[in-house]
Amino acid sequence: MIVKKSYSFMSSDVFPAAFYITNPNNHLINNRAHGSERYGFQYDLGDSVKEVNRDSTICPSGIPLGTFYGNKATSNQFYGLKIPENYHPRTKPCEDTRFDYSDAAEPAPYGSNKPICAVFEELSCIRNSRSCVVSDAKGCV
Repeated sequence: MIVKKSYSFMSSDVFPAAFYITNPNNHLINNRAHGSERYGFQYDLGDSVKEVNRDSTICPSGIPLGTFYGNKATSNQFYGLKIPENYHPRTKPCEDTRFDYSDAAEPAPYGSNKPICAVFEELSCIRNSRSCVVSDAKGCV
């Protein structure tokens, strides 16, 4: 599939992806993303669900990753996989992480909202113009 940008709809259409993912709790296994004008796989995760399905109790930027395994990104004009800087999967997706000083002997850096590692396994990249993966996310991604 060749993915082209469009200037007539949403801003995300200007920066297209073959796989545009807004909820990380999906299972992407053995997929091929080829020939996009931007990204092969792009996670675009808001702090809450907006637009038609507005729901402040669902927080994609904190939801743990489902499965990302055995995927291939080839000949995309930017990156094979783009992970946003706001992606911080944690045990309570809609709650902030706060440093808990209640136990002076062993303060907890995340309080009771511990991070969960997002593991992207066996991504193969060939001929993406910029690089295989770009991520500004901090922590366990």
